Amino acid sequence: APAFSAYLGTSQTVTSAVPIKIQFNTEVFDTASAFDSTTNYRFQPLVAGYYQVNGMVYGSATTTLVAIYCQINKTGTLYQYGSVLNVVTGTGTSPSGSVINTIIYLNGSTDYIELLGTISGTGTCSFTATTGTTNYFNASLIRSA
Repeated sequence: APAFSAYLGTSQTVTSAVPIKIQFNTEVFDTASAFDSTTNYRFQPLVAGYYQVNGMVYGSATTTLVAIYCQINKTGTLYQYGSVLNVVTGTGTSPSGSVINTIIYLNGSTDYIELLGTISGTGTCSFTATTGTTNYFNASLIRSA
């Protein structure tokens, strides 16, 4: 059954308030070679079915962090938002995160999913490189179609 787990191994600087695809470039596992960790950073399994999808984005702003959230896009279109963390303006630059967990149907041919993140803040905004404890993306087939 298709399953993968990947994380952001290199920090990614982003533009404030603009959703950006997270470049999950380090794979923990990919049982069906369905996750692209070098070019498109997307999961496109060749087995139709229902998939449990999980992810987290974690980042900061060097001056003031205002908000951070994540979203799953299915075949290029918004599918679902994750949690939204709104920070009281002017409270600092401490890193914060947003999580998403959902079940999604993928058709096994053209459907794919991507995880995007948004940081709103001032100064340099970036998603932090980790060893898989934050900034991760994973999915697994839970029921074939």
